[in-house]
Amino acid sequence: MSDPMQNDPRLLVHAYVDGELDPPMRWSWNGMLARDPALAAERERIDALRQSSRSGCRPLPVPLALARRSMRPSDQAARRRALLCAAVLACARPR
Repeated sequence: MSDPMQNDPRLLVHAYVDGELDPPMRWSWNGMLARDPALAAERERIDALRQSSRSGCRPLPVPLALARRSMRPSDQAARRRALLCAAVLACARPR
């Protein structure tokens, strides 16, 4: 099966914008974006979409009970709760 990223450079533009490319590949894409107006336009479109989806988003308030639970002494269970709370909040936050 062929790699879809190799067949569709627009997918790599998304990876570029998301910061998922390694430094050599990012450097290579800097040049490609400078030479190809269609790819540069796609990057600008993705950037604009990301900015518009983030504008107007405010951080969600943390319920007091949740904050108190995450502040307990640093034992193994408390660390797990804090990680779980962070994961839940990260998933719940609008992007």
